Amino acid sequence: MKPGEPVEFMIVARNDLGENRSSGRDQFEVTVTQTIPVPEDNEDPEAKPTYKDIQCEIADTDDGMYHCKYTADEECSVTVDIKFLNDKEQMVPIRGVPFTASFSAAASSKDNLLTGSAMDRHIKKELERLTNLMTDSKKELNTKDKEMKDVKVLLKIKEHVESTQKDTDLITLNID
Repeated sequence: MKPGEPVEFMIVARNDLGENRSSGRDQFEVTVTQTIPVPEDNEDPEAKPTYKDIQCEIADTDDGMYHCKYTADEECSVTVDIKFLNDKEQMVPIRGVPFTASFSAAASSKDNLLTGSAMDRHIKKELERLTNLMTDSKKELNTKDKEMKDVKVLLKIKEHVESTQKDTDLITLNID
């Protein structure tokens, strides 16, 4: 992403059933933290990076979507943490946080936009990755033409099922 240019992203609110909400007034807290690395010429072996918060604006579009915008003024890496106020009046993290982003002067300012080329590249890459994941899973789980009396074959299928179950939240987040 390009430093000095606003970065846009959306939060899509969901209900307890995982369905997109169609109204607003949810409470979100977005924390964008810039990591300031230790300068390369620093000879202190105990020197650690420092951190700086970057303000993030959240606009409720009153349809379950929240338009967020922040600006990193220099080349850096940032961590984006998002929490929402649940029905128990507790601020809890949303699925998948924290998110990271990096800023480079060589990047195009269009990369910072929701409709920018970086988003286009990311979506294409994720679709390809998810397609490969589904194709590989289908191959692994397909029992046709497999020797079902072979313990090694059964163990491999079992391992794949367990791995998929363990990664269910991450897989669902990526599909969403």
